Amino acid sequence: MSWIETAVEIAGSAFYGHDDPEEAIKHIRYRVERCPDAVLTPMIYDTIEDARTRAPDIYNKAREQLVKEKPQPNETMDDTVKRLAFWIIYTKAVEHYKYMKEE
Repeated sequence: MSWIETAVEIAGSAFYGHDDPEEAIKHIRYRVERCPDAVLTPMIYDTIEDARTRAPDIYNKAREQLVKEKPQPNETMDDTVKRLAFWIIYTKAVEHYKYMKEE
């Protein structure tokens, strides 16, 4: 499953599983923090590269969010790219969730 499919699936589970939007967003965060596209190093790099080329709007929003965060002490490059992959998938999932709410 691609990171986009993962994000859409997570958004759907939040939409159908939670009536309260706040709880739905918490669910999205929880799921994205644990999905392979955001935690397994080889998949992280695939997520980032694919987002950069196929979804530059999502990539740029995620990158902006990453820049707003302060790096953690002793953070490695792998930690940084993991956070970027998280923000890519999280951003797509939240946007898709909001789209579903509007329909």
